Amino acid sequence: MRTEYVMLADHVETINQKAYVMAGGWDVLYVNQPPPIQHKCGILASFMVPWNETNEQHDVSLEVLDPDGESIAKIQGQLEVGRPAGITPGQEQRLFVGVNLGLAIKKLGPYVVQATAEEKVTEIRFSAVAGPGLAATMALQLP
Repeated sequence: MRTEYVMLADHVETINQKAYVMAGGWDVLYVNQPPPIQHKCGILASFMVPWNETNEQHDVSLEVLDPDGESIAKIQGQLEVGRPAGITPGQEQRLFVGVNLGLAIKKLGPYVVQATAEEKVTEIRFSAVAGPGLAATMALQLP
């Protein structure tokens, strides 16, 4: 089993093996008030299960790490996908996992999202940066 991709979005849903993504694919989070803040976001992961690994349970997890490498959110569990009737022998099966979280953004900087499938880790990154509102507030506080 392998992670095909991971995506950040404002909201995600998975219904009937289809992914519904609202405002997806971002990698910069503009923060307009001083941290800490709560930010709602969705994480979509696509896992590919080889033909010979269907009908078996697989360990997966999604984890978000802050700029200091500390975990601020983690979801883990087991997934199993079967072979649909009429599928071509040897075809991989895609399995979506979508979660919506409230992330505690305690500081500006680089964050990491890790998707783990059977101990293989795939990472994407996003940066929490000062948006126009926070930049203006910070400028007013300068001596």
